[in-house]
Amino acid sequence: MNKTTQITIETHSITIIRTNSRRHSAHCERCGETVSAFTPEQTAMFLRLNLTEICRRIEAGKLHLTETKRTAGALVCGNSEK
Repeated sequence: MNKTTQITIETHSITIIRTNSRRHSAHCERCGETVSAFTPEQTAMFLRLNLTEICRRIEAGKLHLTETKRTAGALVCGNSEK
């Protein structure tokens, strides 16, 4: 009689981004917190993805989009994809 053992490995990663470029603070409705927020272009650069992929992740709800009155456009929540 053979015995089968199944092993499941879960991995998690945290990315810490430090930048000299301008950071924004915004209230994220999905997180319910005041968070650091970045433009979609900055987010694409940090995650090493193209802007189209960032837009896909926003539409899929993986990245939280938030707006602030101080900026001219929408920002991506720094707590997204946790």
